[in-house]
Amino acid sequence: MKLLVLTVNKNDSTSFYRANGVLHDLKNQMQLEITSMDFKDLRDMSWATLFLYDAIFMQRPYQAVALKMAQYCREINLPIWIDFDDQLLNIPKDNRSHQLFSNTDVQKNIIKTIQLANVVTVSTKKLKESFSELNSNIHVVPNAFNEKLFSYRENKIKTNKTVLWRGSDTHNLDLFYYADQIFNAQEKYKDWDFMYFGFNPWFIPEAKNHKHVNATDPILYFKQIYKLASRIMHVPLIRSLFNECKSNIAYIEGTFAGAVCLVPDWDEWRLPGAITYSDAKEYGEKLELMLNEKVNFSKYNSLAWEYIIDNLRLEIVNKKRVEILNSLV
Repeated sequence: MKLLVLTVNKNDSTSFYRANGVLHDLKNQMQLEITSMDFKDLRDMSWATLFLYDAIFMQRPYQAVALKMAQYCREINLPIWIDFDDQLLNIPKDNRSHQLFSNTDVQKNIIKTIQLANVVTVSTKKLKESFSELNSNIHVVPNAFNEKLFSYRENKIKTNKTVLWRGSDTHNLDLFYYADQIFNAQEKYKDWDFMYFGFNPWFIPEAKNHKHVNATDPILYFKQIYKLASRIMHVPLIRSLFNECKSNIAYIEGTFAGAVCLVPDWDEWRLPGAITYSDAKEYGEKLELMLNEKVNFSKYNSLAWEYIIDNLRLEIVNKKRVEILNSLV
């Protein structure tokens, strides 16, 4: 089977979890030849080239070129598989991507491409629900942990008194909403380091225990958080459709690095070993509970890690992708 893979940026973290990062294992599970390129690198692609493929996969398609490709693939009966990991039709105004994705033409591109697809895969149940009116063949394929790539992870990790947050400046409002609780904890528990990996929130005053690390390549990122061995990973999110559609990658990454995760009390995050909060007040209370070490960190992390190994390993999750490809061709 030959698959053409088109991405927005094959080197970014979304591709790592949803496109190029999952293809090597997929190739190992089935006879598959892959051609991968970014949309921006596309040249005129006619039937003569497309006839060489059995299916086309497009990750996060929103550009005009993606829609045109989908329309042409329909004309020549080339099966179309598209994938989304975010609700790109409903990005909040505080997110720097809002201006791009709220554009009328971009919205039309996304909607029409979803409608044209033979199959759509998404990362969460909530995202499936939000797209359900546009396509009747949507499957949830959760983000997964590549155990073979990060085989150096040990069952028991000696953790440090570090509270880890990771993300980009698209989480500006999320951090701002919980800033009081975070800052109060940072001030009160000076024997803990508060590490910000990626975006460094300017509105949370810096102190000796306020640390920052720049974003990096996904492979190096996993190595860095593993070495950091934080005891706590916190995921402050405000309630919005966009956030509710997000996947639990932070739970996977935090657990991998040895942490216990403080997460929203939403369907996507109610997972073994996680500690949940329902509002800012409870967020502050649960964070303080963890900082006072009134949580069995080893037990909670072990429960979470066991769940990930049993349910969210890439080798397991990719079986769904194998089924989808086989049903397409």
